[in-house]
Amino acid sequence: GNDHIRGGRGNDELHGSLHRDRLIGGYGNDTLLGGGGNDTLVGGAGADRLGGGPGRDVFRFVSFSDSRTRMPDTIGDFETGRDDIDLAKFDLTYIGGNAFTGARQLRWEPKRGHSLVSIDLDGNGQADMAIKLTGRISLTEDDFLF
Repeated sequence: GNDHIRGGRGNDELHGSLHRDRLIGGYGNDTLLGGGGNDTLVGGAGADRLGGGPGRDVFRFVSFSDSRTRMPDTIGDFETGRDDIDLAKFDLTYIGGNAFTGARQLRWEPKRGHSLVSIDLDGNGQADMAIKLTGRISLTEDDFLF
């Protein structure tokens, strides 16, 4: 069925089913694998590995500590135009590949073998949060929920 699975303080590995699942990692460096449905994955604190599988998946971030710059979460199978990165809790402005110029800005940039989403929350021109996406994925504002 539509499962709601929550991890604990350790390094958890959570697996969804073929249905609409909600996986919440909690503390630790967790692995969340959604399965075949339209899943919602919330890694929580730690350097988590997230994979939604087939379906229209939402990768939700609800706290600054969910994906820090030194230990970012990694989304392994993001599909632009199909999946979403939910950052609604942060009231952000999308600036594409441009440099930070103020607080609460989100940018992305291609790196070697991956794409990096960076977020400047306090306006100091430095990323406070980061999310790594496996593969060189060109993101647009439509790939995010604000």
